[in-house]
Amino acid sequence: FPTLTYPVHTSIVTGVSSNRHGILSNTVFRPQNGPTSDWYWFANRIQVPTLWERARKAGRTVAIVRWPASVGAEVDWFVPEIFGSPGFNFGADWQLIQQHSRKELMDEVLEDSGLSVTKGHQSLKELDRFTVHAARRLLEAHHPELMLVHLVNLDFVQHLTGRASPETHAALQEMDRLIGQLLASVDLQRTNIVLLGDHGFLDFNKVVAVNVLFKEQGWLETDGARLKSWKVVAHAESGQAAIYLAPGTDIEFGQQVLELLRKSAPGRYTILDRKELDRLEAYPGALCALEAVPGFALESSLVDAFEVELKAAKGAHGHLPSRPELRAGFIAAGPAVSRSGDLGEILVLDVAPTIASVLGLESAPSAVEFQGRVLNLNAD
Repeated sequence: FPTLTYPVHTSIVTGVSSNRHGILSNTVFRPQNGPTSDWYWFANRIQVPTLWERARKAGRTVAIVRWPASVGAEVDWFVPEIFGSPGFNFGADWQLIQQHSRKELMDEVLEDSGLSVTKGHQSLKELDRFTVHAARRLLEAHHPELMLVHLVNLDFVQHLTGRASPETHAALQEMDRLIGQLLASVDLQRTNIVLLGDHGFLDFNKVVAVNVLFKEQGWLETDGARLKSWKVVAHAESGQAAIYLAPGTDIEFGQQVLELLRKSAPGRYTILDRKELDRLEAYPGALCALEAVPGFALESSLVDAFEVELKAAKGAHGHLPSRPELRAGFIAAGPAVSRSGDLGEILVLDVAPTIASVLGLESAPSAVEFQGRVLNLNAD
């Protein structure tokens, strides 16, 4: 928790929870300024060793193709995941990708892709196709010993249309086709593959703007859609929200905030108190967090109505990982995998130690131990 893309992807490559690795949500909350639209793009925000750092220390070669929270990672071959925010401007996004890439490498992976340094993607579907093209180029030319690849369009389509819409099924088929292309570029007798998702989805058709509740109490002030000052503010993303008090705010005020949230909670969200967040190892410094109930999503808007009903269902995530709909799949195959069948329920924290074990990275120096376990991929 939260089941958001950037914290979960970072847990996948570190084997520890969000408050240990430091990528607390998708976007950055700054105690002095409140919520921002800046994403956790950069690898230097990760506070513990990653798989790519462990691999490099062990003398292995590493390629990263659009993995979250990895911009600036010191690896052999790197294609960044970065985009402007808020909203979509594919031209500006493509320029950011070029700015954070080595020109020689981009020239290599762009060859025969249909794109160029000046002509970038026009959709996330097209971006996924470029991602797989770049990964195949690197695999065929350089044979990295560890490669991380992230595809984004299926997530985007589910946000727009819901978890089981015809559009989602079409996007899933497209992703399956791309994965097939990627697997065709490797020798499956010599290459270990891990294919996994970072979260599931829940549909919603109502949105709660938590900050409007605080604004009505006079606890925050706005200048249009801009946050001007605040005693309490919600940093909300999709299925959850972290609630923060301004620095120096007294305990009594925190109790008032909790009481107000309790009054508005029924049928909309549940409250995760500080004790529960400590158990989940999430959101250090937050007063509490909210989890949207099925059918609802939470947002940080300062200008909308407190509750808005949508004309059509959309998809959300971020909720507690214990919800069945939020679970994702895990498939491992290759020479290190002799076991077949169901592994049962596993945690994202188990992925990094398992990959480290397969690569023989246990001896790579690290001051932080994995919280997860090494999965048994061999037949008994």
